[in-house]
Amino acid sequence: MSMAFGKAIIMVAILAILLPSAEGCFVSSGIDLDVSDPQPIPPSDSVTINANVTFRWGFGSFLPLPVTVYLEVKDVPNWLYVSPSVSSFSVTPKGFTGGEERKVIPIKLTASAETKAFSYESITLHAYTNGSFLVQGSETEKKVTVMQDFVDKGISTQLSDSTINLVKGESEKVYLNITNMCNGDIYVKINIMNLSSDWKVTATQPELVISSKYTGTPTKSIPLTFRASGKGSEEGWIEVTYSPSSNPGWGEKTVAIPVFVKSSEPGISGGAIASAIFLLLIIALIIAIIWKKYKKA
Repeated sequence: MSMAFGKAIIMVAILAILLPSAEGCFVSSGIDLDVSDPQPIPPSDSVTINANVTFRWGFGSFLPLPVTVYLEVKDVPNWLYVSPSVSSFSVTPKGFTGGEERKVIPIKLTASAETKAFSYESITLHAYTNGSFLVQGSETEKKVTVMQDFVDKGISTQLSDSTINLVKGESEKVYLNITNMCNGDIYVKINIMNLSSDWKVTATQPELVISSKYTGTPTKSIPLTFRASGKGSEEGWIEVTYSPSSNPGWGEKTVAIPVFVKSSEPGISGGAIASAIFLLLIIALIIAIIWKKYKKA
């Protein structure tokens, strides 16, 4: 047996010892993916999250062969654009007993269109490697919850009659029309401000939820009944306060609608006076006709 052949036998034996006993004689590998859910994303704006990708390899990596780890995004909603800063990175496993290497990848989330606020959706991050001649391939997935933020586009308000003229003891019903212009449902409170106790104003729905155009009909008509118990004129306003119904902590906004009220004591109305005059004229005419006939006789 030649010396060269002996060396070859020794090298084969060493390789047999060094090669791992895993499936297919490959070094085992694994990927961990850690990422937090982002804050609600404002329309036409962006937020950034960090994906922590950790690649691990097991016992037996005796050759420094590079491995490419890929990161892709799946199941992206139509209103969202997702852009990782890199789509792949390279790792060279070193250390016969195993090891790991971590990479932080910033991911930019941009709302490319307006949609319903605070509606839970998700994207899927997929990290994988095809391995190498020596290292096994591996993969993992992570779902990330995304939602769009509330956009305050205001409310549109219209009062069917902002001037109320009543006789003391009478009442009148008007309608307050409110349209939600925002991208989320809103919680609305209605209060009557700066009117004295001579006026009683009741709303059939002093508190209500108005849908956005993404969830239902964004306009509501609320009946308001004004009743006069005194005499005089006053100026007040209807205060409409709103906030996103799914996130009370967002804060409140207020809109004021001016209203003028006037009441008077009961008396003979202009119509009653006209009727009385007409009746007197008829009576006078009848008397004149009778008197004329009486004189002829």
